[in-house]
Amino acid sequence: MSWMETEQGIRAASVWLQREPVGSADSQAIVDSLVILATHEKWEVRRAVALVAGECRHAGLDALLARLAADANARVQQAAQSSSLRRRDWRAAGLLGREHERRLEGILEAIYIRFGAQGRAAVYRAASDMTNTFARELYHEVIKYLTPLEREVEELRKLLAAEADARVVERVRRVEQDVEQVNAVLNAMREYAALPDLEYSSEGVRGLLDEAIRTTDGVSETMRVEIRNRVDASLEFVVSRTRFVQALSNVLHNAVEAYSGLIDRRPIEIDAEVCEGAILIRVRDCGCGMIPEALADARTLFSSSKPQGTGVGLPLAIKIVESEHEGTLNIESKVGDGTLIAIAVPQFRSGTR
Repeated sequence: MSWMETEQGIRAASVWLQREPVGSADSQAIVDSLVILATHEKWEVRRAVALVAGECRHAGLDALLARLAADANARVQQAAQSSSLRRRDWRAAGLLGREHERRLEGILEAIYIRFGAQGRAAVYRAASDMTNTFARELYHEVIKYLTPLEREVEELRKLLAAEADARVVERVRRVEQDVEQVNAVLNAMREYAALPDLEYSSEGVRGLLDEAIRTTDGVSETMRVEIRNRVDASLEFVVSRTRFVQALSNVLHNAVEAYSGLIDRRPIEIDAEVCEGAILIRVRDCGCGMIPEALADARTLFSSSKPQGTGVGLPLAIKIVESEHEGTLNIESKVGDGTLIAIAVPQFRSGTR
């Protein structure tokens, strides 16, 4: 049997598995076969296994996807990671309605009790939670239709590649790119709507910035942009380490990408200080800057001027800073001068010093 016939057989098995009760002897036999095929020499077969695993609820496929996520082929890795996220969202989807009701009830009570100085913050949390719940539900529903579409487009591309008119092949390629972009937006939406378990600890400001800077190494080297961390090593604050590094990383990626197409490559400068009980971090780039309309949209979810952008990076940073750390993120920008982002978060949380 050729690898292409094997791939077709895997796809047929996925349809059968979705109808067969989980735990039956026949379904288990197919799952066992998929485990064997996950080591196939052709990456196309391994990727097909990863995609099927994302469409079936059999528990035995979780370990399989974990192995494929470390596959030597990048497309197999991507398929396995996407399928793992899809399976995780399946498990959580049934709880979303009850979770939304419980969280909304608690937040409305907080608005009633603490209306006044704390009112705005309470309303903000209520609106944010309702939006996040909607986003997670939408992701769960749309991905069910997008995954088969993605598979069919790939099959169509293979069928047409050898003999179709070049214009038809190009149109299929564009559809494939559009599907990939929709996938990117959906995954970004899932990331934005996530409800992480937050653990706060005392961290060095400079160290977190260094960690965030390392995430931009590939982009900054390509752009030939230096990032200068001028923060004093003695400064500390209480934050959720992983989430705050993610916020800083998103801000720095935007700063580096602002140099695209420019000749002037003056460094990105970062400084920080204690200001009225808060740590104030300033990230200043000398990139292209933003026109007033783009600056007004910068905080808006899914608003992006980049061809392949999802418009989630900066809004997610704002969510992490403002909702999760009770801080503020302000943006100043001018075309030709660059952008200044000022992040202020309380140095200590209630009950910690």
